[in-house]
Amino acid sequence: MTLADHATAEGFLFRAPIVLHHPISQSRFRSLQAGDVSRAESLLVDVLHQGQLAGPLPDIEQMRAVRDADLERLDPGVKRLMNPHIYHVSLSEKLWELKPDLINAVRPSNPADDLAAQGFSKVSTGGC
Repeated sequence: MTLADHATAEGFLFRAPIVLHHPISQSRFRSLQAGDVSRAESLLVDVLHQGQLAGPLPDIEQMRAVRDADLERLDPGVKRLMNPHIYHVSLSEKLWELKPDLINAVRPSNPADDLAAQGFSKVSTGGC
């Protein structure tokens, strides 16, 4: 889940409730109260700014420690190799509202034109 729309300069500002949408099904969503969120971290971190390093890079041991901590927080059912559980992902309200715009931006206005551009010819349904 992305909480970027709940972020402030000091950290995360949780407005209750936080609405989380199923990535595909419009009818499936849930709400989280502020007290239900135990931890949040920014996934978007500036590494470069105007072509320059934005700050010191972590060494390999620091990166390994973060990775190990992330894996430790995952449910064991998600991590197992045989019959793993599905790792559920939700979309924030802001991302859910942006999703149709992103899809429409790459979808051709006429699907037949898109097929023709890919080299497919129109199929005639007329007689011989």
